[in-house]
Amino acid sequence: MNNIQMLIFAGVMIIILITLFYYWYQDAKFRKKVEDNFNQKTSDVLNSNQEMILDGEDANLIKKEKPLLVKDINRVTKHSSGKKVDLTGSIIEHDTIDDKKPALNQHNEQLIDEIPEDSVEAFFYELDQIPFDYELAGIVKELDLLINIVLESPKKIKTLPAIEQYTDKEYRYYVLDKDNEWYEYEVGKKYIIHALKLKVQLIDKNGVTNKAQLENICSELYDFAINHNGHIQYSNYEQHLSLIQAKLKTLNNIELVLELYLLTKEPVPFNKLNRLLTDLNLVNQGGKYCFINNDDVLFTIADEHGNPLSSINSYSKLSIISHLHLIKDPMLMLDYLFDFAEAFMMNIESRMLTTNQHVMNQKEYDQLNNYVKNYVNSAKKKNIILGGDLIKRIFMQ
Repeated sequence: MNNIQMLIFAGVMIIILITLFYYWYQDAKFRKKVEDNFNQKTSDVLNSNQEMILDGEDANLIKKEKPLLVKDINRVTKHSSGKKVDLTGSIIEHDTIDDKKPALNQHNEQLIDEIPEDSVEAFFYELDQIPFDYELAGIVKELDLLINIVLESPKKIKTLPAIEQYTDKEYRYYVLDKDNEWYEYEVGKKYIIHALKLKVQLIDKNGVTNKAQLENICSELYDFAINHNGHIQYSNYEQHLSLIQAKLKTLNNIELVLELYLLTKEPVPFNKLNRLLTDLNLVNQGGKYCFINNDDVLFTIADEHGNPLSSINSYSKLSIISHLHLIKDPMLMLDYLFDFAEAFMMNIESRMLTTNQHVMNQKEYDQLNNYVKNYVNSAKKKNIILGGDLIKRIFMQ
């Protein structure tokens, strides 16, 4: 490098140093001016480990605070777990409506006293104290979506949310009137209500309701509650759907229909049959005669093709039909059935036939008895409840 090049390089370096010194001097001068005017030491934000504060509020603290009102929420998926929900959408961390008993029982009087009168818990506790017969209403908590809505003050209601577009399953509304009496809701009738219940079947003979349908139903009822200054409570339908799906896998080939026959020596007029069957404690249901025990139809008498008996006909062959899967105790059914057959044959000369229409003797009776016993034992091994609510929902017409 010659002397001229060295001079040029030195000159450039001097210019750079002078420039850096100038900007440092200006920054120091500005910083000193700020400190003199505001009596506060300045610091570089980029070198600070603290969170930036905007408009005088710490963003880190804002993130961690729980809002007083939760408005922008996913209403359905947020609240489909069976928790109680208040008007803001906040989930109330207490019991669900799966239990038919009051939320707080008589042994928890101290807890009852601690419930604030104007709290959401108090609204639902008061609702739980008003008698409502779930069994008479046909509600099975594991097989139905149940929604409770309680209003803060009575409202005049003419229409309730229509949900036919979301489900083809049976559903029913029940309303609590101003006298604290429950009634099944009738379309077109005006009510002044304190609360309402909605029951929607999760499963029937056509299959299982899907989750999306139930979420839409819950959303409709949520909007109704908000618009009428009320609070809403959902049963835990997600868990119940999972349980139903698991149980359905065990029900393959569980349906079993037993069909036997009574063959009379002479054709018997309807009037005589009607009199005898009624005397033997069978109930005429549309021309079919049913033997009922504890609400279970154990067997049905019809014509030889399973059709209702006609008052203008005479009969020489009758069918005996029993849906074993719909009966809690099929072995007990056999006892009642053969007691009936014995009484029938004592009054009208006749014989009992097997499914294959062979005359039933002791050998055939023993075979039938063993067959039914094996069927019952097989169901028990699979933890299947014969005559249970789930089976009846699927198989009953």
